Amino acid sequence: MLVNKGAWEKLPPDTRRTVQAIVDNHTRHMTDAMAAKEDLVTRKLAAEDMVVTDPSKADIALAESKMTPYWKDRATGRPGSTQEAMRKVMATSGR
Repeated sequence: MLVNKGAWEKLPPDTRRTVQAIVDNHTRHMTDAMAAKEDLVTRKLAAEDMVVTDPSKADIALAESKMTPYWKDRATGRPGSTQEAMRKVMATSGR
C-alpha cells in the first residue's frame, strides 16, 4: 500500500491499525489467489505434456548466490529510504 506518509501519520492509531489489518488481509488473499492461479496454469501445461521440473535445493542456492549481489546493488546509489527498504526485504526473505 502506498500512502502519503504525512496524511497517514495524522490518522488516529486505531484507524491506522484498521486500515493496515484490511490491507494485510487483502494482501494474503491476493498472494493466495496468485499462487493458486500459477498452480492451475502449471498443472494445465503439464497435462498438455510440458515437462515441469521443480528446482533442487542446490539449484535454488545457486540462483540466490547469483541474484543476491544484484539485489543489494539495486539499492546502491538510491535514496536512503530505498536502501532501508531493500535491507528489510532482504532480512524478511532470509537473504
